[in-house]
Amino acid sequence: MHRRFHSLLAQASGYSEFVLAVNLDIRGFSDWSRRVESSQTILYLTKVYRKLIETYFPEGWFFKPTGDGLLLVRPFVEAELAGLVEETVNNCFAIVDVFEALCESDPMINYEVPKDVGIGLAQGAASRLAALDESGQDLTLDYSGRVLNLASRLMELARPRGVVIDSGFGAGLLPETITDRLDEKVGYIRGVSPDDSLRIFFDPAITHIDPSFERRPADVVWHNVQRTWTLREMEKYGMVHVFALSSKLFDPKVHKCWVIYRTANDRKHDNLITRFEVAGEYVEEAGRPCVEVDVPEVAKLVAKDGVKSTWDVTVRVDYPVE
Repeated sequence: MHRRFHSLLAQASGYSEFVLAVNLDIRGFSDWSRRVESSQTILYLTKVYRKLIETYFPEGWFFKPTGDGLLLVRPFVEAELAGLVEETVNNCFAIVDVFEALCESDPMINYEVPKDVGIGLAQGAASRLAALDESGQDLTLDYSGRVLNLASRLMELARPRGVVIDSGFGAGLLPETITDRLDEKVGYIRGVSPDDSLRIFFDPAITHIDPSFERRPADVVWHNVQRTWTLREMEKYGMVHVFALSSKLFDPKVHKCWVIYRTANDRKHDNLITRFEVAGEYVEEAGRPCVEVDVPEVAKLVAKDGVKSTWDVTVRVDYPVE
């Protein structure tokens, strides 16, 4: 595979195409993958990816795994657009509605699986990298461009689950079966639209759009507070740790809790670290804003990753302030 790809790259050319871009992310995947065996993780991904592609993106789609999700790209011509948008939007919402049950009939998947998925959907021009194989068949090697980045950023907004759609589709292209459940917001996305606003569609019944979306990225200031323990100290801690914040959050849901430690399987390279997000609950104690993190539960996740008892583990809370 490596040699063939290398050979195709040597003769590859770039083309501009109009595409639909779908970025799909399995929510809570990192946390879930630490609670099951690695063989179960791989089995689940192979099953769920096949199910998604075969059922919802069967023809004409370019796809590649992103670790805990899929990037899917579909080129189109103008005459296809209306029908393709209707089918894709309906399929994306169907995926969200049935995601937890996608593999329930598979006898090999007899363990807990992730429940939610977030999807970003955008339309626009992209660059296609392609080459002819030995038989003269045109093979797509990759896609790049703003529209793919936009789909990725919209996917990040789709929390805890749901579909976030770029208004570039125009409300007139969206299927009537979906428009009744949609709301819209105007805001900004770092790296895509930091200064110029864009409009998005989403279902407010299942998707909570971070209020920071409505603020220019330059206007949002992030603070953080952290504490470092050895793994042994974390295991003995035996309680929730309360991180005191410098100010109240304009939205209690807008904060991130990170666990950071040296990469366990590469002790020769101390500069390599592992970082993953964990749950943290925003509370106010005597009027003071705080975030609570379950330290014993974090210790279990870290220990499962092979971290030694004497190694340092940092828990950090990032939060925006007015």
